[in-house]
Amino acid sequence: MRKVLTVLCITALVLTLGISMSFAAKPITYYTLTVASVNPSSGVAITVSPLDKNGAGNGTTQFTRSYAKGAVVTLTAPATSTGGSFIKWQNGTADHATTAGTTVTMSANTTMTAVYGAVGHAGITGTFTTPAQV
Repeated sequence: MRKVLTVLCITALVLTLGISMSFAAKPITYYTLTVASVNPSSGVAITVSPLDKNGAGNGTTQFTRSYAKGAVVTLTAPATSTGGSFIKWQNGTADHATTAGTTVTMSANTTMTAVYGAVGHAGITGTFTTPAQV
């Protein structure tokens, strides 16, 4: 009841004194998400959710989307491309995830890169003389 009386008193003062009041909405901060790929450097179809502020979603590398600060964006890359198998996502130059599906929270302009390559036995070293030793 006290809150109602307070609102009524303020309203009466505003009307009586001719005071105008306006409330401005806090501006929304938007960041750019750039989605790229390595090996190949373009042409990889990436699934993106949710749609950005312009209604754009999925794209083919390289492309950009615009999201509000704090938005959580899900990216999914195909398991293979012309450059080989999916290896990882990078956020900028830092490794981000080794799964084809990942999320990123928009807190700055961000570049997410899907990295592809040959998956093999890069860790095997030594001298082999027969196929059985490989």
